[in-house]
Amino acid sequence: MRNGFKDVGCYFKLFYPKPNNSKNPDLFKHFGQNIFSVIDELEYQEKENGNRIDLVIFINGIPILTIELKDTFSQGVENAIKQYRNDRDGHEKIFKRCLVHFAMSDEKIFMATKLQGNETRFLPFNKGLENPIVENDYKTSYLYNDILQINKLSKLISNFIFIENKDGKCTPIFPRYHQLDCVNQLLADCAPGQNYLIEHSAGSGKTKTIAWLAHGLLNKFDSLNERVYDMIIVVSDRKVIDGQLQNQVKDIEKVKGIVEKIDTNSKQLGEALKTGSNIVVTTIHKFHYILDEVKDMPTRNYAVIIDEAHSSQTGTMARNMRQSLNTNSLDEAEMLDYVDDDVGKELLKEIESFRNLNNISFFAFTATPKPKTLEMFGTMDESGQYRPFHVYSMEQAIKEGFILDVLENYLTYQTYFNLVKTIEDDPDFEEKKAKRVLRKFVEEHRHAIRMKTEIMMDHFMNSTKNKIRGKARAMVVTRSRLHAVLYKQAFDKYIKENDYPIKTLVAFTGEVEHDEKRTPKTL
Repeated sequence: MRNGFKDVGCYFKLFYPKPNNSKNPDLFKHFGQNIFSVIDELEYQEKENGNRIDLVIFINGIPILTIELKDTFSQGVENAIKQYRNDRDGHEKIFKRCLVHFAMSDEKIFMATKLQGNETRFLPFNKGLENPIVENDYKTSYLYNDILQINKLSKLISNFIFIENKDGKCTPIFPRYHQLDCVNQLLADCAPGQNYLIEHSAGSGKTKTIAWLAHGLLNKFDSLNERVYDMIIVVSDRKVIDGQLQNQVKDIEKVKGIVEKIDTNSKQLGEALKTGSNIVVTTIHKFHYILDEVKDMPTRNYAVIIDEAHSSQTGTMARNMRQSLNTNSLDEAEMLDYVDDDVGKELLKEIESFRNLNNISFFAFTATPKPKTLEMFGTMDESGQYRPFHVYSMEQAIKEGFILDVLENYLTYQTYFNLVKTIEDDPDFEEKKAKRVLRKFVEEHRHAIRMKTEIMMDHFMNSTKNKIRGKARAMVVTRSRLHAVLYKQAFDKYIKENDYPIKTLVAFTGEVEHDEKRTPKTL
């Protein structure tokens, strides 16, 4: 559809996308010659009384999507999903070649890009957990009134739909509603000097949203047919996610050379900034360098997309930069956490000094925005409060089945303790700070770790061990790597004392030195 094909020495163009600018009037002429058509009750099987599809949309005679329609009162969208899974053969050419299949009722919409019988995965394509009421129309009317209009459908084919090759399997990717809505709203509103906060929960498909946004910003033109942003810089604070982002942005790339991975050093990044690479994907470790470089290029406009933009981001950076943690006490481990917080505040302060520059726009993605993050990147509402520009909530992600509700079976334990008072009242001593320090001391004490270990181990052996056909596991999340080692040692000691037939594993980055013993990252 995008690139056409050659056959017997001839080149065939199947579809003309809508141009991003008006530099070439002929492209608009070609786009206007596309033929978009709809056939209802399409009989697709070459046999008497063959199966029919409620609606099929074509471009230039080529089927691109199918829709099965059901009434909520008598049938429901579930029956449309069941029909696709049980009554539609995914090997039929029409289903193999279509880009997406919609199961639709007057209240809900679900979609699938690949029909595989009972294994077919349908994803929600709704505006929220419930679609809002629409006066004089159906709740799902946005599909045909907005998404499937010629301009939007053309951009879906040109800029969004792609084939993802993962673990040797090729899967067509069609954006979920919140992904498409977020990117389109940002592209319609953004301009150099404006900043945006996008609050998207885990399970939102944030990596793909960022990739689509990066390409969309690159192809945004102003009224003078000039690119709005000269360069798009995608920044992540985690190397694993950074690799995923790089690959995802490359997957959507239609012209080779548009995306440049910065995976060696700052010199490589410097060259990219000077030569004007279109999209650069890099890590937070090089963020200081980026800010220093772009401030000296006021004639160029930059869009900076930040993945996981919260104040702990820079603390993570500082911890990752340390190759080992050399501490002999929990107090020292905690002091390093405070240093990380200070580093985070400093970098946030630095970003804040750049966020009002007229040639830079920040697009900050996070699942858990803190007040400072909202203030820096959020949009002020009529009441003077800062709000995210776009939201895909954790509640929606949980109820749509993309993440689990970790609080569903949440139990709490109250902690009681007494401390011996050894000094007289000090009027200069802050009570709140004192309580925090005292509580930290109690929680880090080896006796407290032993007591908590016994509670967790007894709960696991009595309530959890035999679940999942005897393969249940338990995970303990600690506040530092040194804590992880101490808990590991406490668990091992308790397991040995009670002769339990289980083992423990601890994992973390780098190495930990404690009591003059070096602990590798796994033991």
